[in-house]
Amino acid sequence: MALYTSQLFTAKRGYLSAVKGEYMQTYLTRGTCSRQILFDVTPDNKVENVKFIGGCSGNLQGIAKLVQGKDVDEVISTLKGIKCRSNTSCPDQLATALEEYKIKISRHGEE
Repeated sequence: MALYTSQLFTAKRGYLSAVKGEYMQTYLTRGTCSRQILFDVTPDNKVENVKFIGGCSGNLQGIAKLVQGKDVDEVISTLKGIKCRSNTSCPDQLATALEEYKIKISRHGEE
């Protein structure tokens, strides 16, 4: 299991920091009780080390364990669209964070 150095940036809501394989990914949530999601993605595209900051601790620990080692696309398709409040949820925000991660990585590869 690859662990990456955590680096947090000052960011606005919905911003994803870091680049694949360099740092733990950081996503500031929108419309949920949790404020932030931290996660790693391994070189073989597996989700690792998910940590929610704030929110319902027990439920979010459960989500983190359930997605551990799963493929990024599988996690997105499973969690996208789950609603709780503000037309989103913590699982939906994790899916959004992973989608933004994929976009950022694809843009980084084009440079």
